[in-house]
Amino acid sequence: MTLSASLLTQELTLENGLRVIVREDRRTPSVCTALFHKIGTRHEGPDQKGLSYLAGGASFKDSAREKHIGAIANGWLDHDFSAYNLTAPSVSTDSVFELLARRMAPPVLSQERLNAGLKRDAEIQAASTYFTSDVWTTEAFQHLIRGQVAPSTADKVAPPPSLNDVLSWHQKGYAPNNSILVVVGDISLEEVLPLAQRSFAEIPRSIETPVAPPVLALPDTEERSITEWLDTEQPRLQMALNTPDLAKTSDLKHTRCLQVICALLTLGPDAWLPGRLPEKARNALDSVYTRPPTFQVGNDMLLISATVNEHDNDALVRLQSAITHLLDTLKAAPLDAATLEYGCDQAIAAMQVYDTLEGQGTLIAQFQIIEKPLSLIDSGAQAIRNLSADDIQQAAIECFTPKNLSVAYIWPRSA
Repeated sequence: MTLSASLLTQELTLENGLRVIVREDRRTPSVCTALFHKIGTRHEGPDQKGLSYLAGGASFKDSAREKHIGAIANGWLDHDFSAYNLTAPSVSTDSVFELLARRMAPPVLSQERLNAGLKRDAEIQAASTYFTSDVWTTEAFQHLIRGQVAPSTADKVAPPPSLNDVLSWHQKGYAPNNSILVVVGDISLEEVLPLAQRSFAEIPRSIETPVAPPVLALPDTEERSITEWLDTEQPRLQMALNTPDLAKTSDLKHTRCLQVICALLTLGPDAWLPGRLPEKARNALDSVYTRPPTFQVGNDMLLISATVNEHDNDALVRLQSAITHLLDTLKAAPLDAATLEYGCDQAIAAMQVYDTLEGQGTLIAQFQIIEKPLSLIDSGAQAIRNLSADDIQQAAIECFTPKNLSVAYIWPRSA
């Protein structure tokens, strides 16, 4: 998105089912081209853990050629998709398309290469077992948030997949009729069409595409909590509040309201955390981070993550109580005009994170996956401006309830 003007965004679908979305952004002579395959970690069954990672790693990559054409690569996994993009000078778009198209071809994968991937995956899992940060939530906490029983340590490692498992996952998930090609930058749909036809049109569609498991209903229980001992120098409190499935809502007003609330809590010179905390809680707070729900399929969360500089057993509980009291004030009365304006200003400023070629491409794909019109991307800032104090209060009332809340008390572990 851009905050200054709407950009021309057009799309077409090739005969093999590949959706091509082109967004013209002429501010730089560069193009970000991304392939999004609608298969992610959410599609993995109990005995399929790691298949998304392994299939992505097995896909074609030519680092030497990427470097030669001046491309910057980025690949990542999400709940709903697997992605890989190349940002390069617009004159190199033809070469970029060729490189990306080869990632959709069946990977040349030997048992030796698969074993190396499995070893690397095991190393990553072992290294991240005790990892924590403001933005990271552990697998055990995620299970709690989703209303499931937290897994035991033994459940974290699935049986090693076979070579056929990885090849089948790639064949179904990386097929053109399960993929979106997003092109953002100094290029038009008319320029993209012949390049896309030449590189992607002959790739066969798949008869079978992945089916995601049903989205679990939000847990209908009171507040849930977990105590974790992780690699952190300071105790950390994480408060996760469930939010509804965006794919089932008629608009994004609730999400826009939560963006404003997060901005009020932690952004700008007048942030409520720590500014509006009682003195004892304010002095104990070392850092704080909030994340509004993102644009994904299924139930998401608003995350509040804070570290304290005290190590007594009550420090995190006292901070949770102070933050809860602050959230309750949002439910009790509408914001005054000046506070609402401040929150909207900060929320809109935070949206600048998407004002890059790669950021716009990711947002486009996310909106397509949750089946929301692309016009909502450029109208986000105005939608926030149109929010009323009553809208913010109603969103707080709906979101900030005990049944939506999961809490993690995180303490430094002994080495």
